[in-house]
Amino acid sequence: MCPRVKRESDPLRYLWNRTAIECYEIGCQCEICFLYRVYFKHSPNECNMKHVVKDLIRKVGIPLQYEKKICQKKRNSARGC
Repeated sequence: MCPRVKRESDPLRYLWNRTAIECYEIGCQCEICFLYRVYFKHSPNECNMKHVVKDLIRKVGIPLQYEKKICQKKRNSARGC
């Protein structure tokens, strides 16, 4: 399905936000995440963004800007999307 269109029935908690996209961009590697270093590295609390990102991918797919790039690459390779 390309491009992904947000449906009105999608709950707000299943939308990509800036923090989730940043986590996705770095491959959910907490060691290089700014927010992890500032808020969680020396804290007894754990960041759950990795789990949120995996859940978002499963429920709504990858962030729209990455899906568009993938679709363009596929179209350029003549396979379509």
